[in-house]
Amino acid sequence: METIPTFTTTTWYRYLIQLGGGGYLLEFVHMQRQDAWYMTIMLPDKTVIMAGVRMVEKAPLMLRSSDPRLPLGMMVVLHVDGKSGDPIRDNFKAGYVELFYDRNLKIVPGKNSVDYVSALVKVS
Repeated sequence: METIPTFTTTTWYRYLIQLGGGGYLLEFVHMQRQDAWYMTIMLPDKTVIMAGVRMVEKAPLMLRSSDPRLPLGMMVVLHVDGKSGDPIRDNFKAGYVELFYDRNLKIVPGKNSVDYVSALVKVS
């Protein structure tokens, strides 16, 4: 399992990252009205694969898409500071609320995703 970098120094940013053997452009936007973070996953050429994914704690973030271009595995947001709740403007960063990626888990809706997230929560 690896941590995907997140930042709170700005309310919009994007960067290239290697996930599951492929290159992806991740974009993060903070929406002030909801005090929530949203992520878009793109190919390096800015082709959108999955847009407007709200960062929700303990939920497999790529579960609702079946696009084969998505990285294999699972992304999940977890508190590492002992608290709970979805990430807000100032805590979506290292040491507080972090975004994790595990390329070894293939999500099967309704079967293993909830159990796996529960196991991650116990470990962190």
